[in-house]
Amino acid sequence: MALNNSKKDIVLENMEKIKEWIGQGVSMGTIAKTIGVSKTTLYKHIADTEQGLNSLDTVKKYREPAVEKLENTMYQSACGYERTVKKYAKVKRCMYENGKKSEEWEEMVEYEETQYFPPDTTAGIFLLKNWAGYMNEPATVGIRKKELELREKQVDAQMW
Repeated sequence: MALNNSKKDIVLENMEKIKEWIGQGVSMGTIAKTIGVSKTTLYKHIADTEQGLNSLDTVKKYREPAVEKLENTMYQSACGYERTVKKYAKVKRCMYENGKKSEEWEEMVEYEETQYFPPDTTAGIFLLKNWAGYMNEPATVGIRKKELELREKQVDAQMW
């Protein structure tokens, strides 16, 4: 019994770190290994920090920042975007005295370049399916409606 209490104490002592890691998208298995408890123990004691929530709801709550960041990134990828990127180039420099080259050297120079990333249609389709209920096969909708009607008839027939 004392062993379980000590593992519970480990989870509760590390709760702020655990919340932060979950918010950054670190897996529960990795978190459990890091603090030295099993994944089951971690789930068992994580809900103790939030009243009225079970462990999965608690994890979902702490994951909201990571999910939001992924949604924003996915949306940006679906629409296409531009990003300024730092690059480096080797430049040859020369020094002249009296019209003649007196010294020559090479150096790395940093510069910025704007890159365009075109829209990702797969990301767009994924977002439309999950956010707007879009289906890329309209015939499937009709088939599913008919299937539902048939199942309802089967249920009604079995109840008599």
